[in-house]
Amino acid sequence: MRRRMQAGDLFARSITARANRVKVLSESQIEAALESLPNWRRDGDTILRDFKAESVTEAAALIPRLAAYAETMNHHPEVFWVYDKLTIGFTTHDANGLTALDVRMASYIERWLHD
Repeated sequence: MRRRMQAGDLFARSITARANRVKVLSESQIEAALESLPNWRRDGDTILRDFKAESVTEAAALIPRLAAYAETMNHHPEVFWVYDKLTIGFTTHDANGLTALDVRMASYIERWLHD
């Protein structure tokens, strides 16, 4: 007898399908990526970047730009905002580690923080 598919089954399948498409980076790939991103540091399976803005207003203005790009990439950061300081973090939860997508997002942020 076949079991009727539940909504949770569909969610689990979509997560599994995405995880199978994204490969976790090797330690040497992570090290090479961080060499090209000197403002970023690693904390376990997350890469992090601290940024101090000129003011609370400038820090706040960075968040919508980051959110817009994250939506286009369907990859969303962890953002911690305290007054004029932001900490931005990336990991790929679906893959249980760091992936090329995390590095791409960090590289994008580096480019526009220096504009």
